Amino acid sequence: MDGYVKFRPAPAGRGTLVIARVLYRPPGGAAARAVAKMLGKDPKFMMRQDLRRFKALIETGEIPTIDGQTHGPRSVATAAMRLADPDRPIRGDAEMREILNAKRRIA
Repeated sequence: MDGYVKFRPAPAGRGTLVIARVLYRPPGGAAARAVAKMLGKDPKFMMRQDLRRFKALIETGEIPTIDGQTHGPRSVATAAMRLADPDRPIRGDAEMREILNAKRRIA
């Protein structure tokens, strides 16, 4: 893997431009690249994520996460119910039985 990162002043003193170029040739060619992309390991996507985290770290001094937030990751069942009826709120602490009973009453 080859590459470089450049930092340049933005026009009118409005911050810094970060230019990153990476040349990545995965072993296995196009087939390996397709598999990596399906597994969420696409180098372009990963570079964008890394640059976003870097920006957050430089601007705020920390990398934002959802850890410790009350609206963090939800269960698959709740996500499916939200998808089925996005206009009807579902409590985050609801049991699966309550969710299914509520959906039966709607139908």
